[in-house]
Amino acid sequence: MELLERIISIHKNNQNELSNLVEILNPIIIMDSYKIYNNKRRKIVFREDMKGGDIKEIIIKKNKYYYNVEYAKSKKSIDNIIYLLSIEGLPGCGLIIINKKDNLANIQGISNYKECISIDNEDQDKIYKVGDIMMQIILEECRLIGITNVSLKDNSLLKYSDCSIKLKYLRVITHGVPYYCKYGFINKDDEENLKKNLEKFKENKMVKVEKIDIILKENIDDNSMYKKAKYILDDLHEKYKSDKISIGRYVNKLIVYCNYEEKKIKELREKKENLGKQYSNEYCSIINKILIPLYLKNGYKILSSDSYLLDLDKYFALILTKKIKNI
Repeated sequence: MELLERIISIHKNNQNELSNLVEILNPIIIMDSYKIYNNKRRKIVFREDMKGGDIKEIIIKKNKYYYNVEYAKSKKSIDNIIYLLSIEGLPGCGLIIINKKDNLANIQGISNYKECISIDNEDQDKIYKVGDIMMQIILEECRLIGITNVSLKDNSLLKYSDCSIKLKYLRVITHGVPYYCKYGFINKDDEENLKKNLEKFKENKMVKVEKIDIILKENIDDNSMYKKAKYILDDLHEKYKSDKISIGRYVNKLIVYCNYEEKKIKELREKKENLGKQYSNEYCSIINKILIPLYLKNGYKILSSDSYLLDLDKYFALILTKKIKNI
């Protein structure tokens, strides 16, 4: 259910777009109302007339993953078919709207919870990121039903217990391109800016430590958070014996601390300890406060569009030639 609620929240500022989506999804969910739609609090309930549900399998890097797909035709248009990916009764792992007339699959959302994949080898389960596996499952399903164009909007997030980071900025700083570009998705509206950002990333620009510190001071108003961010900056300064460091390296180090903090929070929750404010993931908040200023400081261009398109034939051709690797 959380996936659908997240999808709906993305469209909350565009009631026309949201109403259209709700109408398309009518066959699979009962809008027993939710807070965002029509300004009412509603609950999302799955209908019982979904078809399919057979267990399927896919082999990725010699590992066998299990999943199932349910589908229904939209009442809004006979050309729209809704596919819902679920694993072992857990709904809402992936939602795709297929328009066969336009030969287009629109990915509405993908969950990255571990429960969304089932694998033969439990030890191998930890090697691959769930979101990557789910994406490959979706692309394979689209291929099997004869769809060759896949679209989506980049609303990808790096999620923590009480905070999320937008990957469309984070991935440019750490990898040079937004998240979905690694699958071959292209953004025609921002093709030139994407190219410039990748070139800028490859330059591996070094920025003076004191200038990064100015960004910290200007954007972090909490003294505790500032000290944590400054400690990591000073640590890198000392490690590389230079008055300049890479912004990508600094952000990657913040992510390491962020992941460690998240692990600590999860361990406390498993022990059912009462988590006070001091156990919120402050590193995630730190990254959110300075991400855009660091992004701009490094000379990266803000992308004007979140819309991406993938030519599925090209994608599978590139996998065969190993120019794109199965994640």
